[in-house]
This record gives sequence, C-alpha cells and structure tokens, in this order.
Amino acid sequence: MGQGFLHDARFVKIDFLALGCFSLVEECVEVVARSSGTPPDLSALFNDTAVYDRICAGDTVGMFRIESRAQMQMIRRTRPAVWTTSPVEVAIVRPGPIVGGAVNP
Repeated sequence: MGQGFLHDARFVKIDFLALGCFSLVEECVEVVARSSGTPPDLSALFNDTAVYDRICAGDTVGMFRIESRAQMQMIRRTRPAVWTTSPVEVAIVRPGPIVGGAVNP
C-alpha cells in the first residue's frame, strides 16, 4: 500500500465541506453588486497587504479554513505574505497530518 489506501484503491477524495460558506460569499457579492452597480473583484484580495497584515496578526475569525485557534497560532508563526502559502499551512494544521505523525503539533 504505497501512498495510502485511497491511492492504491484508485479512489478520488473530494472535500465538500463549507459549501454554505461559498454560497454566503456569492450572496455578499450579489448584494454589493446591487448596491454599488458593480461586483467586487475578489481576486484583488489575494494581493492586498492589509488582508495579510490582519491574517498575520491572527485576526482570522470568520475566515474560512483559518479561523481555528490552531490555525491562528500557526499563522502568527509562519506569517504568510502570499496566497500560495495558505493551502500548505492549512494542510499542515489539519488533523490528518498531526494524527498521522507527519507534523509535530
């Protein structure tokens, strides 16, 4: 069993968590578009230093996937400055790597 049961069995794992969160984001975009006439450019958040300053300060309540205490502690230590580091940081803190012994909590 090389890389794990799912890989060896040729299963595909798809994570459908927090679809409600994405629906809420879509609804917010629609509300802003109705009130301002144009939808906000969410991609601009990926390059907004003020967003990363708040994240690095641990001010992540309500931010999908990074609002737990464990995520806040990790973020304060790693201080991500670009979006591409976030999925790695989230993956490390998730219970799977910790329980599997791949990461020391």
